[in-house]
Amino acid sequence: MTSATLVSINDTISEFLWDNHNCIDMNGFKIKSGINLWVCQFGNSDYDFAGFPFQFTNYPKTPQQMDEFVKKVNTLDPGMQVAIILYDGFLSGMQDTLLPAFQSLGSQSFQEAQLCQNYCMIGRKGGSAIESYGDDPFGLRKIRVNAKFEWPDCWISN
Repeated sequence: MTSATLVSINDTISEFLWDNHNCIDMNGFKIKSGINLWVCQFGNSDYDFAGFPFQFTNYPKTPQQMDEFVKKVNTLDPGMQVAIILYDGFLSGMQDTLLPAFQSLGSQSFQEAQLCQNYCMIGRKGGSAIESYGDDPFGLRKIRVNAKFEWPDCWISN
């Protein structure tokens, strides 16, 4: 079982702690404005070899990229695990587009969260999610989620 913690602050000091290592820094991931999505790839030798079994994609805050995010979520198999960090809010006017995608990943708080600057989620396609959202203007690391991933199926527990 491996522990994961997401912390949403800003583009330079947000964290994805995987087994107590910040993998945003360690693996050269650069989160950016928009939706930062990691999809668990346990069993994929390319990702397992690196010790961090997640595929990363950033979806910038444009209507076209929000549509691409929804398409990606729709292609995920049931049970796939994801992690999401936003540090600069959701693109306004996209609730109707994004809501079903976030709900399919287990979100129950998207409607409230979209009004906030910071958001973290660890969820499962067709399952449940752990979410945290709000505003953290002083970088106090208060917008965070913690979960444990169990090998080899990428299941989440609190």
